[in-house]
Amino acid sequence: MTLVGLLYLGGSLLIFADHVNSEQFLASAPQLAGAAAVVVALTAAAVVLGRRGRRPLAGPRRAPRPVLVGSFALAAAVGFQLPPPSWLGVAAGAVIAAIVVLATSRWSRRTGWGSAHILAL
Repeated sequence: MTLVGLLYLGGSLLIFADHVNSEQFLASAPQLAGAAAVVVALTAAAVVLGRRGRRPLAGPRRAPRPVLVGSFALAAAVGFQLPPPSWLGVAAGAVIAAIVVLATSRWSRRTGWGSAHILAL
């Protein structure tokens, strides 16, 4: 996770450096500091709280096959990029994100959910 975080930070800095040299919109220093503070706070909360025990769903239903989970994730990612950059697009993105969270939280509590599912997601 540390390596992934560092790679993400490096990619973010490359994108930021590219936008600084262009004429496009750039957030102010307080906006960037506020966003960074939120990221640090959420990361700290995740580390402190850790993983909570998952309560399995009632019933003998098994988790879907990893290929179905991966296809669902791909469709959701594509669908998240399609809406126009407007408030309607933001609402559509929020609905797609909510569907992904709901489906993933339900599937991950079923028997048979494992690392192949996580990789597919």
